[in-house]
Amino acid sequence: MAGVAYGLNANPDTTGNTVRSGVTSGSFTAGVTGLTPNTLYHFRGYATNSEGTGYTGDSTFTTIANAPTATYATGATSSGFTANWTAPSGTATITGYRLDVATDSGFGSIVAGYNDMAVSGTTKAVTGLPSSGTYYYRVRAVNAGGTSASSNTISIATQAPLPMTITSPRGGEKWAAGSKQTIRWTYNGTPGSKVRIELLKSGSPVATIATNVPVGSGGSGSYAWTLKSTLNGNDYQVRVTSTTKSNYTATSDGDFTIGGPTIALDAIGDTAAGGKCQISWTYTGNPGNVKIELLKGGAATTIKASTSVGNNLKGSFTWSIPKTQATGDYMVRVTALACSECTSTSGNFKIAGPSRSRATCPL
Repeated sequence: MAGVAYGLNANPDTTGNTVRSGVTSGSFTAGVTGLTPNTLYHFRGYATNSEGTGYTGDSTFTTIANAPTATYATGATSSGFTANWTAPSGTATITGYRLDVATDSGFGSIVAGYNDMAVSGTTKAVTGLPSSGTYYYRVRAVNAGGTSASSNTISIATQAPLPMTITSPRGGEKWAAGSKQTIRWTYNGTPGSKVRIELLKSGSPVATIATNVPVGSGGSGSYAWTLKSTLNGNDYQVRVTSTTKSNYTATSDGDFTIGGPTIALDAIGDTAAGGKCQISWTYTGNPGNVKIELLKGGAATTIKASTSVGNNLKGSFTWSIPKTQATGDYMVRVTALACSECTSTSGNFKIAGPSRSRATCPL
């Protein structure tokens, strides 16, 4: 009696799975069914007589995998997309995949370069498609046993190119108020010779940045923009629109931030009426002229209605304290005239009564 013993472990014997050949001498073959796909098996031929059972050496084979499962495509553009799929189950190693991309669901019109294309991994960027439209893809798994059947078919419609796209600011940028920045855009076709540029806040127009700006050349354009020093917020966008073709318009993909000017007062030490006090601060951006106030108990009196913010991000003002100034605890507030949100208030300091020697605030 002869046959084949097979199993998942090396050197299987007749105590496990066997297939009898029905021959008593010579060579033979044996068909095995009911195996698990994508699995490595061991097998040995055997023969049995009155003296016992003898075996051939251990050999292996791998069953072909089931078809992988194609999943939805991602990242569609006007000239490509990303094909995705999941690996078939099984314990054997998948050594690769074969991808087909076609313009018809029957795969009669295969896209050049994508006929049985060898791929590693479970995703593939499909690029360089000749035109926007609907495409189809399927995939097969490869292991040591061979190539599986094709997966299910996925269709994907590539996108027609947008007439116009803003490339800066796209969203996430942080621009300083008062700084100079460049707005950039790209376009397809013929949008006309001029564009209008607007600033949006929370999705609504709040200012026209420029009108009748040249659209650019070769599919791209730009505009140098000096941001107003009073701008402040994290929900700005830019919109560019053709002045003659309204379908040529684009808005920043997301919000960007414009950081308004800031002022930060230095500490003020205790002083006395009749002395001089140096009020100093640092600033960012371009706050413009500032107002200086003296605060006591929530009430404000003006020290200086308007003075220069300073130079090189530092400013100061020398306050001659009246001899009649009431004693007590005070604070100083400095505010940009053009931007009420740009303000800074000092900590508490004391003003004592006048002394024989003139008092000066410590710096």
